[in-house]
Amino acid sequence: MKTGVCKLCLTETELCNSHIIPEFAYTRLYVPYKGNDRRLLKLNFEKGAKLERTRYKKGLREYLLCRKCEEKFSCYETYVSGLLKKLFSNQLDDMVDIKVDYTKFKMFELSILWRCGITNISNYHINLGEKHLEKLRQVLNNNSFVNFWQYGCFKLLNFYNNEIVYDLILKTEGKKFNGLRVYGIYFYGIQWTFFVGSENHRLQDKRFEDGFLLQNGGLKIVRLELMNNTFLMKLANEIYG
Repeated sequence: MKTGVCKLCLTETELCNSHIIPEFAYTRLYVPYKGNDRRLLKLNFEKGAKLERTRYKKGLREYLLCRKCEEKFSCYETYVSGLLKKLFSNQLDDMVDIKVDYTKFKMFELSILWRCGITNISNYHINLGEKHLEKLRQVLNNNSFVNFWQYGCFKLLNFYNNEIVYDLILKTEGKKFNGLRVYGIYFYGIQWTFFVGSENHRLQDKRFEDGFLLQNGGLKIVRLELMNNTFLMKLANEIYG
């Protein structure tokens, strides 16, 4: 640990080496290293960048949070990872439609968006702007309620040859859509697409809003074949050209 100011509660204390993308998203990315050891090969997905050969025992991390705030996020991650692992262990239809704990799942989504906004790790950083970073920090720090359309997240589960595509961790910053800024974060087989705007600005296209986590706990995840995912195909072309 090292001493510094916690990015969430703003307390000066010892900081944890915190994940930006939760550790459970990396579990299928580890490769053999030495003996029985398995490590993560750090890949730099920026166009034109050289492959970094550094290997990590855990997913990419940064000193961001105090122990108390780290444990708060860990609680959300434990809930969501357990739910998704159980869900994905079964045969999935074209759309997952289940009920979940709204607060825990919503806070998990917001924590991912916020962490990608504050990180210095270029692979994961997205430019949210100070206004939204501070708003998200206050919501997460105070466990404040937010309406389902605020920082709404539409989720696509990607398949290839009838298998979930777990082995990608990517981010992108899109253009405006219906007056909101769109950010894509891909991990654990899911493309988490966030719509960011002012507090009362809602999407005109309700097809996306119907796919957000609803306040009654309704959660929908749409299944999509990877080759039909124009977002990831375009991103792959930009990266590998």
